[in-house]
Amino acid sequence: REGAWSEETTSQARRCNESFAAGKLAPCEGELVRLLEATGGDAKVAHNAAVWRYYTKGGDSEGLLAELEKLKVELERRAALSSEGGDTADDGSEPDPVEHAVLHCNVGLLALRLRRYA
Repeated sequence: REGAWSEETTSQARRCNESFAAGKLAPCEGELVRLLEATGGDAKVAHNAAVWRYYTKGGDSEGLLAELEKLKVELERRAALSSEGGDTADDGSEPDPVEHAVLHCNVGLLALRLRRYA
């Protein structure tokens, strides 16, 4: 999906990633808001925003799990539309299978941490 972004949006994402990786979480807030707007709520950006909120707003595992589960449902809906030949996103792109896998892993890890076994 990053390939469909403008050069400016890609630069914003890289800056935010570098800040987050360096433990500088405060600058990411504005960048994430701008990225969500610029990308139309891209799943990878929404996922990163949810993780950012988790780290900066007190580590609410239940809240993060709820956000990620909603995002997972949206990705599954878009994947189903894609397989039916329907529109999948505002820019016509299909869901990123790697992002979908990462999201599933994070949901699974959180569920395990919260001892929610299915």
